[in-house]
Amino acid sequence: MQEFQEQKLSFVRKAELKDLEERLLVCLDELEEDEKYALILRFMEDYNLTTIAEIMNISVSTASRLIVKATAKVTEIAEKKNLKP
Repeated sequence: MQEFQEQKLSFVRKAELKDLEERLLVCLDELEEDEKYALILRFMEDYNLTTIAEIMNISVSTASRLIVKATAKVTEIAEKKNLKP
């Protein structure tokens, strides 16, 4: 019985994560390419700011500002489109 409950929970969790991923992709599609790229590098690829700056050929402070700005835009887009969970 416990194994069944764990499988059910796992299925539900996977469905929730898939839904969140789809919502995030809708928001990312509205960003500028550099904003999208910076967020993907930071939060999906887990790169630090120094590495992101090197990859994008920008300063670390510019990379930081870009990520902060893009994160705020994603939040704003999600709120406007009623996509926040």
